[in-house]
Amino acid sequence: MDASPSFPFMVDEKGSKGEGLTTIPRKAFRGAVTNADAYQATRAALRVEGEILRIGNRFVPVGKYREIAFVAAGNASVSQTLAAVHGLGAKLTQGFVAGPDPVPPEIPFRGMRVPRGYPGSREGVEAGRLMLELAGGLGPNDLLLALVSAGAIASFAAPDPERTPVEPGPWISAMRSSGASSREISLAQALLYGGGVDGGLAEAAGRAEVQSIVVDRGDGGDLIGGAPTRRLLPAQRALGFAVLDRTLGLAATGSPRAALAPRPIPPPLPASVGRPVVVAGPDDALRGAADAVGEKRYLPRLAQRSYQGGPETVARQFSGRLDEILRDEAAALKSRNREGLVAFATATFDVPEGFDERPAIRRFLSEAGPKMRHRGTLVGAFATSGGSDPADPAGGFAEANVGGAGEVPKLRGVTMQPGITDVGCLLIAVVPAPRE
Repeated sequence: MDASPSFPFMVDEKGSKGEGLTTIPRKAFRGAVTNADAYQATRAALRVEGEILRIGNRFVPVGKYREIAFVAAGNASVSQTLAAVHGLGAKLTQGFVAGPDPVPPEIPFRGMRVPRGYPGSREGVEAGRLMLELAGGLGPNDLLLALVSAGAIASFAAPDPERTPVEPGPWISAMRSSGASSREISLAQALLYGGGVDGGLAEAAGRAEVQSIVVDRGDGGDLIGGAPTRRLLPAQRALGFAVLDRTLGLAATGSPRAALAPRPIPPPLPASVGRPVVVAGPDDALRGAADAVGEKRYLPRLAQRSYQGGPETVARQFSGRLDEILRDEAAALKSRNREGLVAFATATFDVPEGFDERPAIRRFLSEAGPKMRHRGTLVGAFATSGGSDPADPAGGFAEANVGGAGEVPKLRGVTMQPGITDVGCLLIAVVPAPRE
């Protein structure tokens, strides 16, 4: 497997003979990351073929642009930048990389590390300023590529003194506690912040052409990074303000009351701004995971493309759906050429974009394990954004029916190098076939 310039897993996860069932979650996770790798997906969208230049879904003459510049932000910014460098070569004239991982020396452009978490960090504000400055220096014969993945909002969103809360922690926590989804939180952030969000990056580019290449985590490619290259639609604005009004006591959370006051909608962006092109997302992870285990005499089944809600809600829904699948597939599982069944799904656990999903994964596993009643079942969850610390890996799996509700089962962790992709979290349940 050569999925990326950097092999994403710390060790070869093929397993050894005799491991049997426990190799399946690892194989599925590897397959998911391989198929949703941001480098390969972006590389396919940015390339030169003879005299033709491919940019997303468009094919143009290779000499069309005087200058091609890029900005890359988010958890997969390094992978997307490497893809652009390898695909376009010397045609890239300038660029800037912002994300939580260091910029490797083979990337010949400026970059800055921006920590995960709330927008408005010192590094994030400075990175956003530099990216808007780069965009503002382009002209009508130039192209700006926006390489965007989850976590980009930490670089594109700049606090606005008239409407952004002084401290983001209390109001984002209040939204999460009230049941706001991760997509609703993204809408709220795009409305309350300034800088590059809500079309701000594309607006800064002036008359230059703009094309965004997006890696989606499950909240929708139109909102990743706070929608830096498109204006929020009227319905999205209405939903965002309704969520804010419903979930926040703004006076108590440090936000000016003017944050909810009606204000003019920004002017539309010019026709030179292309629609975002999503090159990788949760569906790619699901296909890769299913392909990886379908060849191993296991029956792959989709539980649900994406579950909404927090870890406890997802655990309840996933385990209930597994029961339904096993009832439907009881006859197929008795076939002698089947070793078992594997059910897949994805989720964000309503963790806001750019935040660490691993605490939510641990909560999911502690809730899901006791709810799975089929003997020998393994339940797993993995953050495709990665995690290389063995004490805090990207995810892992555990045997079901161990301990009681709320008790964390013994986790078999799987480490993965960050910076490869971020298409949300992969959920998996492996059920062995009954043996008489």
